[in-house]
Amino acid sequence: MIVPYVALIVIGATWAMTMPLTKIAVEAGYGTFFLLVAGRGLGFLFLTALLLLRRVEFPDMRRNPSLFLWVGVLGTILPGTASVTAFSALPAGIVSIIISLVPIFNLPLALLFGMERPAVLVCLVLAIATGQFTGLPSEFGTAEWAIIGTGLCDSLAYLGYIWLVGRAGSVFAAQVAYTSTGFGVAWSMLLLGERYALTVWLALGLILLGIALVQPRRGDAQPKAA
Repeated sequence: MIVPYVALIVIGATWAMTMPLTKIAVEAGYGTFFLLVAGRGLGFLFLTALLLLRRVEFPDMRRNPSLFLWVGVLGTILPGTASVTAFSALPAGIVSIIISLVPIFNLPLALLFGMERPAVLVCLVLAIATGQFTGLPSEFGTAEWAIIGTGLCDSLAYLGYIWLVGRAGSVFAAQVAYTSTGFGVAWSMLLLGERYALTVWLALGLILLGIALVQPRRGDAQPKAA
C-alpha cells in the first residue's frame, strides 16, 4: 500500500516544478500564448512519440471536430491563459495554491481523446497573431531551459497520474493536486526565494489536510492485468 503514496509524492513534486519554471519564463518576457505553444507542444511531441513506440492507435478527430476544438479551448487555452497570466502578477507559490482548487482532469482526458492537438494549433495561431511567436530563440538561457523543463515535467507528471488512477483509483489519484500544491510552494521558496505571510500558510495547511481524509481503494490497489 505504500507505493501509491510514494507515487503521489513523486508525481506531485514533478508537476509542481512547472510552477517556478513558468514564473522564470514569464519574468523573462515570454508571452502567454508562446508559453502555451511551447509547453503543450513539447508535451504533445513527447507523448506522441511514446504512443508511437507503444503502437497505440490515435483517435479520429474528423468524426467530431467541433468537440475536439471546444474541449481544447475550454480545457487548455482558457485555463492555461489564465494561469500563465497569473504568474505575471502573483508569486509562484500563491498560484500553486490557487491551482490546487481546479480539477486536473483536462489534460489526461485531452490526451486520451486526442484533444490536445487542436489546442496546440489554436495557441500557435494566437501566438503568431499577437506577435508572441516569431521563431525559436537564437540562444538558450535559463528561461529557455525552464520552458523545456515545464513541458517535460508536465508530461511526465500526467503520465504518472494516469498510472496512479489505474493503481489506486481516481479519487486517491486526484490528491496529486494537493501534493503538488505543497511542493509548488516549496520549489518556489527554494528556487525563487519567495516568502509568504501567515495567512498563506494557514490556507496551505487547510488544503493539505484533505489528503489525510482519502485512502486508496483496496479493490484497485493492485495493477490490473494486461
